[in-house]
Amino acid sequence: MVPAAPNAMTGGVGPVLTRPLAPVPMVSKNPTPGQGDPSRLPLSNERLPILPDLKPLEGATIIARVGDTVVLEREVLGFVNSVIAENVDRIPPEKMKEVRLQLIEQRLKPLIETKLVVEDVRQHLPKKNLDALKETLKDQFAKREIKKILKRMKLNTRAELEAKLAAMGSSLDRERESFIDRTVAQTWVRQQLHFDEEISHDEMLTRYHENLDKFKFPAEAKWQELAVRFDRSASKTDAYRRIAELGNQVLAGTPFEQIARNGSDGATADDGGLWDWTSQGSLVSTKLDEMIFTLPVGRLSQIIEDGTGFHIIRVIDRHEAGTVPFIEAQIKIREEIREEHLKKETSRYLADLRERIPVWTIFDDQGASSDRISRPTSASGGRRL
Repeated sequence: MVPAAPNAMTGGVGPVLTRPLAPVPMVSKNPTPGQGDPSRLPLSNERLPILPDLKPLEGATIIARVGDTVVLEREVLGFVNSVIAENVDRIPPEKMKEVRLQLIEQRLKPLIETKLVVEDVRQHLPKKNLDALKETLKDQFAKREIKKILKRMKLNTRAELEAKLAAMGSSLDRERESFIDRTVAQTWVRQQLHFDEEISHDEMLTRYHENLDKFKFPAEAKWQELAVRFDRSASKTDAYRRIAELGNQVLAGTPFEQIARNGSDGATADDGGLWDWTSQGSLVSTKLDEMIFTLPVGRLSQIIEDGTGFHIIRVIDRHEAGTVPFIEAQIKIREEIREEHLKKETSRYLADLRERIPVWTIFDDQGASSDRISRPTSASGGRRL
């Protein structure tokens, strides 16, 4: 399954107005007399310059238009190429083109929402104010965002980052412009939404009781383990002898952690056999799970046998199952209700933008195509983002 594209705005894009781009007039390399404007034609073929075959710039294909702003293929290339690179072994070669188109369309959805909001900003905010905001964000990107990108991509230097982005069909400049657009859009949307309605106690209490299962939590325990695996022992008898020796060392006073590091086959042996908080029912071994949640805290268990080997455990601490009380849950509930209201307001705002600002994408035109992007023939016609 291909990962979904992150969405800067909430809600889907829905139906949009369409404004297909006018086709670019084609001009013959060697126009014949009578074609075009005669005053611009050379008097003879000898005066025609010899030009090499021209190729389109990488990523220069127009794939969408939002108001007066065009969206170029290069704005989605980084995302598309990185997802394909991560999943190339799972994509059949004959499906590569289809997957690429799906990713482009997927990435366009949040991108167009961002462009719609930025277009609204341009229409309402004085240019000098918008320019000043962009300069501030450029500085923020240079000082903070580049470090975040380096960390996320597990790179050390700016040169490594630029090389990585170039390999994906992107660049640091494009990442910066994308960051600026997203931040401008998010800031503007927050300013346009007005939700000051008080969320009542009764509304929160009703939500609590309707979703009580969400506030239940299972029992949890922190525990230690000594383990001897069958597949690491000469025989089952040998495995039992080894686990018994480990248990006797604990009873003789040797620290549990030391014994685990020196003799246990358990997954956490290097950490002294310590397992962090474990939820009841989360372990594959039902015998271990049952013992962890019935054994008195601090007591060493008897030898436990399951499908992998023998175990001795000790529970360090345990929390019983329960339900978060309303007085603690109401803060989260209030935020959830507020987020739902804001989501609805955002959807209304974006719907209004779509009514005012025309949007066209390459997927609106069944016949739109290029060497890199082509729309598969479909009896159902074009799709809209």
